Amino acid sequence: MAGEVGKTAILGVAIGIGVGIGLAVLAPSVFPQAARAARPYAKKAAKSGLVAYLRAREGLAEFGEFAEDVIAEARHEIVTERTAPATNGAAAPETGAGAGGGAQPQGPGGETPGGQG
Repeated sequence: MAGEVGKTAILGVAIGIGVGIGLAVLAPSVFPQAARAARPYAKKAAKSGLVAYLRAREGLAEFGEFAEDVIAEARHEIVTERTAPATNGAAAPETGAGAGGGAQPQGPGGETPGGQG
């Protein structure tokens, strides 16, 4: 949605600049007296449009940097959550014979391998 607003604002500024430049170019041939009188106003309008365009462009660039930072942080959290073991209060399952001093694995008859036990 923010992208649509930015595109619309840029389009509006571009149209305003285009109309101002078009009038400044065409007016001298159609109305020479009016063209001389309107030239400072056309110049002000073009200047204002250009300033508005540059400010909007700067604001959109800052917003883009902000959005990139937020996305990078979210991506980092996702990667961290996926790689970290799930420790929601439950102990991680122990594997191997020497892990935590637990019981040794048992065979089908309840016997430990090697005849111990």
